[in-house]
Amino acid sequence: MTAVEAAPLPPRIATLLQEAHAAELIAVGSGRRVAWRTTRQVLGAVLEAGYATSAVADCLRISAGEVRARATADGWLADSTISALTGFSSEVIAGWHDLGLLPTRRLGPGGRFHYPAADVVDLLASVRLNPTISRHRFRRGPET
Repeated sequence: MTAVEAAPLPPRIATLLQEAHAAELIAVGSGRRVAWRTTRQVLGAVLEAGYATSAVADCLRISAGEVRARATADGWLADSTISALTGFSSEVIAGWHDLGLLPTRRLGPGGRFHYPAADVVDLLASVRLNPTISRHRFRRGPET
């Protein structure tokens, strides 16, 4: 499969990217800088997970060059940010840590737990999470 024919992203990964990008587009003031950084970290984690740059670009309707230029490796996402992007509550995210699904975390600014963005992407892509625990986009139906 060539880069032009890259497979579409899994639904949860596409949603994560689209939510981060949408938050960036509507953010103002200092929130815009935070949203910009979050998008960069999510882009980096998705590329690190091995997804094609062209698939990410197609998902966000931006150029592949912009994806490559903006992606930042080794980002950390606050539990509140993960919750805002996925719809899973902070309690559910903490439960993933307790179960070993998100084994690494650190206490960040404001007393919030932060998780490696790459681990979040890997988790969302690799397991069938219980859709009844979400009040957001992931309640739509079965995974493909």
